[in-house]
Amino acid sequence: MNRYIIVFENEEDVHILESYKTKDLEIHMGVIVTVLLEAEDIKTLENNPKIESIEADTNEHLDIEEELDSDTRYESSKTNYPFELMNISQFHSEGITGQGMKVAVLDTGVQKHTNLKVKDGVNAYNSSQPWDENLANAHGTRVSGVINAQGNNGEVIGIAPDAELYAVRIDNGNGAINTTTWSSQIAGIAWAVEKGVDAINCSFSSRIDSKARKKAFQIASDKGIAIFCSAGNTQPRTDTTTNTARYPAKYPFTIASANIQADKTRYPTSCIGQGLNFSNGGTMIYLPTTNTKYIGTSSRHVAGTGTSFASPHTLGIYLLYKQKYRESKEKILQRMAVNAEHLGDTWWYGAGLPKYPTQNYINVKIRG
Repeated sequence: MNRYIIVFENEEDVHILESYKTKDLEIHMGVIVTVLLEAEDIKTLENNPKIESIEADTNEHLDIEEELDSDTRYESSKTNYPFELMNISQFHSEGITGQGMKVAVLDTGVQKHTNLKVKDGVNAYNSSQPWDENLANAHGTRVSGVINAQGNNGEVIGIAPDAELYAVRIDNGNGAINTTTWSSQIAGIAWAVEKGVDAINCSFSSRIDSKARKKAFQIASDKGIAIFCSAGNTQPRTDTTTNTARYPAKYPFTIASANIQADKTRYPTSCIGQGLNFSNGGTMIYLPTTNTKYIGTSSRHVAGTGTSFASPHTLGIYLLYKQKYRESKEKILQRMAVNAEHLGDTWWYGAGLPKYPTQNYINVKIRG
């Protein structure tokens, strides 16, 4: 038997599988099923008109490349430069710090940390293993810090420190390369939807796509959840025209962010192209990180560079907008775009740098 992911047209169609010898069947968001089946059964199901797609669940190596500066000794700092560029202090001075908002981070897990406050977590790859210990990679801890760092003991503070953070581990924990499966990403998205999150961060990218994964992301988006993605870090430094953005940032319903430096210029390896929505700081960002053994509670911090950190900065200000205006996802993103600082060609920067709102966005009434 092999593991497959099946997307059905409707929830009631899932009952089709009752006549097959299945193992480890899991239903996500009503219409997506992960299941162990024989190959001959798949051949029978492929022609069923009630099934949208069938795919073999495969291991996937996600791009979470980042540049680290772990040797430099940093003095404690309350903020990173995106905090200043977006004028986050104005939000905070108004008491808008993400309170009442919920955010999920799909990544490599989040270790317990003296400067983080995690509401809940899950290991969507292997439920028998923890999501917050014995990690193989510190990436998820660092990404979470952009949003949730508490500013404890004079350390850095995140964009939305009072938002509830949900950690979703989607990697196998076997090494530095983030190896995952489509099924674990789907299970992670489904768990986040069940928790009622307002936004999801996906600071990873891959060259290939899955119809089932796209369906899961689409369902979450249709429920009003804003999904923020890193554009990627694979742009050749000598190529400023080729579209190199990857999945899931390429989905039309996700919000992709590029990496800009403190002077608001594009970081040379930040991916460009159609579908880019915003730009944000992701260069030498001071972040909470794991300890060397990935157990217990860490207090370490490190500086990192990549679109992985641009994305949660954009997500963070989205949460502040949402707390301030209490509007739909679409209206909030429109407000962000209207108030973004235009930085140049949208092929490089999207709408630009999101900032504290100074222009009021009002719906235009169209006469019929």
